[in-house]
Amino acid sequence: MEPIEVILETTVITLDQLMNFTISLTEAHCYTQIHLSHDFTTRMLKELNALPEKTEYIQTQIERATNILESIEKSASNESNCWLGEERLALLDGATQLFVDLNVIAKSEEATSDTVIIKKVLDKADLQVLFKHVDDLVKTTERNFSAVFHQFFRFLGDDERKAFPNLRNLYDEYQTHSMEGKFKNILKLYEMFNYYKYK
Repeated sequence: MEPIEVILETTVITLDQLMNFTISLTEAHCYTQIHLSHDFTTRMLKELNALPEKTEYIQTQIERATNILESIEKSASNESNCWLGEERLALLDGATQLFVDLNVIAKSEEATSDTVIIKKVLDKADLQVLFKHVDDLVKTTERNFSAVFHQFFRFLGDDERKAFPNLRNLYDEYQTHSMEGKFKNILKLYEMFNYYKYK
């Protein structure tokens, strides 16, 4: 389902529509984020392998990046899995943690030889470009989801709101959260909707 770009004030969003939109939007987001991770990790691994000398630390980074690439390729070949199955969530978490760790190195003031080398590798592999793409992706996902989520509650009466206590609580939280908190709420809704849809 494509993101809804324009929602008229009179558009009523049903629970089924909200459910299907949340599932498709979240899976599309994670599909794109994993592929962005794949492209960056491929570039980084190429730069690391080209280094004439590889310390134990550099070799550890090579192994870590290689494992992530292998996991992405294995996951991509298994079409029976939904994009946010347990295996792919673990993969997404692993890739995200790698990039967080690498960003710490990129911003480090240390002048050890390993740190200097990794910084140059990250610069050549465009780590900051990756972060910009992921940041833009999160903002787009949140903006598209917000439009549909707000519209769903716009036409609900008090009795209907009471009929969806979990949704109402998540909606109230969603409105007060930061961008990171909003995205976590989207994932919670995804898990809830995915459970009810496929149970």
